[in-house]
Amino acid sequence: MKKFIPLLLLLSISLFGCMGKESRSEVQSDKEQNPAEINESIEELVVSLIESFGNKLQNVSLLGPKTELEKSMKENYGGIVSPKLIVQWLKDPLSAPGRLTSSPWPDRIDITDIQRQSDQKYAAKGEIVEVTGTEVVDRRPIQLFVEKVGEQWMITGVKINQGEMAIRLSM
Repeated sequence: MKKFIPLLLLLSISLFGCMGKESRSEVQSDKEQNPAEINESIEELVVSLIESFGNKLQNVSLLGPKTELEKSMKENYGGIVSPKLIVQWLKDPLSAPGRLTSSPWPDRIDITDIQRQSDQKYAAKGEIVEVTGTEVVDRRPIQLFVEKVGEQWMITGVKINQGEMAIRLSM
């Protein structure tokens, strides 16, 4: 029996060593992914983030009491919008995107253009689509800035054009 223990140890070391090599090569092949594919997948993530944000705009009533507004922004924009930007909007709620009246209300954001500014930052242009029932009644231009904050992609800046007046909000 004592003769088999070293053999078992040798066999298990060689098996684990092979497994380690396979997992390292798998990691290497992931790192060797085509940069265009990486940028495309990040761009898809940015689009998804903005669309998710646009779908939540109607849930945030900007004219409610401050405590309700803070709760609503954190519930709806948390994880999508940087905490610094949420704090900025809470100081000046009318500068934030959200719902101002019962009708019309913001239904979504239609993205018209996305530009990669760096590995960690994208800028997107689009329109906030406002509706009453099923009818589109207004489209307001919006520009969004999306950045990697820590390990997460978040909206860090928003510029909303309202007629002649443009509001610029950023991190």
